[in-house]
Amino acid sequence: MKVRRRTLWTIGVAVAAAVLVALLALIALGVLVLPGTPGPAPVSVTSVQFTVLQGTNASGNGWLGPSSFSYSGVVNGYPFDVAPGGTFTVSVTWTNYDSNPHTIYSVSVAAPFAFSRTTPALPATLSANQDDALMQIYVVAPNGSSAAGASLTLFVTVNALPPS
Repeated sequence: MKVRRRTLWTIGVAVAAAVLVALLALIALGVLVLPGTPGPAPVSVTSVQFTVLQGTNASGNGWLGPSSFSYSGVVNGYPFDVAPGGTFTVSVTWTNYDSNPHTIYSVSVAAPFAFSRTTPALPATLSANQDDALMQIYVVAPNGSSAAGASLTLFVTVNALPPS
């Protein structure tokens, strides 16, 4: 009986220690927050830098306008805060400056952000000379202790070049 109790006691202590280590690791990573403690500091998105991969119209201008542009400044709503791992949207209004329809085939974002989806879904076609085509880009903010409190620029690449 003494051997069994000692074995059970040892197993119980080992399991309790493993659970304690796992909980402490989750707290350290910011996944688990203790009651009464503030959550992780938000990620601050300071600006969005767009790069548009596209061809040119007969006038030599980009189908969808400039090949690079940015959103920044208080007047445009920047910076703004988002919880680490939270999803936010960036809205962009496209104009097709060409007499032919053009399609946006893909959108990507640079790490540490992650692309989620767009509305409308991709591929999205703009008809010839279409104006005011709203697209919402859903982005996931970086997560983890290194992201908390960070001030970051979001880099977005939009591909309107037809696949080869």
